[in-house]
Amino acid sequence: MHGCRASPVVVLLLSPTRAVHVEVLRPVTDTGPEAALLIVPGAFISGQAYRPLGEAIQANCTLRLWVALLEDFLMNLANPLEIGGAVDKALTELSASGMTSDSVFIAGHSLGGGIVSEYAKSHAQRFKGVLFFGHFPDFRLDQFPLPVMTLSGDLDGLVRLTHVMDKFQELSKTMAADADALYRTPVLLVKGVNHGHFASGDMPSTVRQNDLTADVTEVTAHALIAPVVNSFLAPLLETRADDMNPEMTSDWSIRAQTLVAGVDDRSVKVDDHVMSGDDFTNSQPTIVTSSRLVTVSAVTQVVYDNNFLSQSTAPVSPHELQVKMVSRSAVWHALNASEPMPLPLQSCKELNQASLNEALSRASDAAVHRYTSRGIPIILHSDHVTTTTSGWEATKLEFSLSSANVTVTSSVYRTSGETTTSSVVFCKLLSPFRAMEWIYVDSLRSARENRGSLFAAVGK
Repeated sequence: MHGCRASPVVVLLLSPTRAVHVEVLRPVTDTGPEAALLIVPGAFISGQAYRPLGEAIQANCTLRLWVALLEDFLMNLANPLEIGGAVDKALTELSASGMTSDSVFIAGHSLGGGIVSEYAKSHAQRFKGVLFFGHFPDFRLDQFPLPVMTLSGDLDGLVRLTHVMDKFQELSKTMAADADALYRTPVLLVKGVNHGHFASGDMPSTVRQNDLTADVTEVTAHALIAPVVNSFLAPLLETRADDMNPEMTSDWSIRAQTLVAGVDDRSVKVDDHVMSGDDFTNSQPTIVTSSRLVTVSAVTQVVYDNNFLSQSTAPVSPHELQVKMVSRSAVWHALNASEPMPLPLQSCKELNQASLNEALSRASDAAVHRYTSRGIPIILHSDHVTTTTSGWEATKLEFSLSSANVTVTSSVYRTSGETTTSSVVFCKLLSPFRAMEWIYVDSLRSARENRGSLFAAVGK
């Protein structure tokens, strides 16, 4: 009996010595939440051809964005047997280059989109979202396990405009029952852009023969595509980072403590420490005074709703930020300030108003218009005053929903009549990320739908 002989192509694909090459583009900014975008090329297109688009996305992006270009697939074709190893290598090289975030997105152009689709569907835990460039997804958008953006040019000669229109009609029908589908699975066209514009340089013969003549140059196309990509990647990631960052501090708690302190002075440094459980319960905000600097440190516990069933309709944002802060009088006492102390911040309600304002300032113009024109608004109620720390710890930030609005009520504990550095203010704060989720998603649901959701049920 003759043994079976494997095809040379199969042997090559499975050989441990063969590996897809990855080029890492480092972030162009040191600010903003950290994230990564992996780009899988179209058929017979080099990964290097996506470098100009990757750089345009980075230049436009408000995130600290890494880009990984995957290339050198067998026969220059992304394929199911190599994609897993390629993603592994990309994540390894990103980590070796200094990336620490787990916020990873993956994009596929043309054929690469089909390969990405199947891989991301079965490895959803590895990614925060998927982007299709010049690719027509062959699945129902509302059944995909990840947020997905379908992005095409209106002069794409390989993905007919009519196919994209079918996907948009599917999205419109889904939105009738689930308004947040618009943000989870957007379908978008970029005017004047063709199929080849998602890459650069000479295109393979299939693209040259079938693509339509673009109305804009390659550079202009990339300048049009980049902000659309950023609008999918950035808003929620940016606001989410305010709650807790990799350094285990809360940027929003630092902002709140700064507002409470009422100082904008180089002689005062404001810091924060995120803790949980007994560590948080037993910790207090502190003031440390040196000859040149007063350091004020708040303490934060980030509290999430229970989502035991891992429901995709449940909020991702924290239910509340529990923040222990040093009072304004304590800061001014530590400064030995000679001028009169400004009026103290009146309430946690004011801090929550600042949080809502922050979310509105970061949301897209379209999202703000929808929220203000037909969304259920957030109304901030006067604080519930507690007289003991245990009483404050026992409360939750309260969300009370009616057909007209959702009322948010914080609990406050403050020491009274003290001007020493031990004077404190404790607040249950609205996370800017939760405010952003309400603006984008929950405000667009009916009151009846929200009453059945975890968002409305908690804290009553």
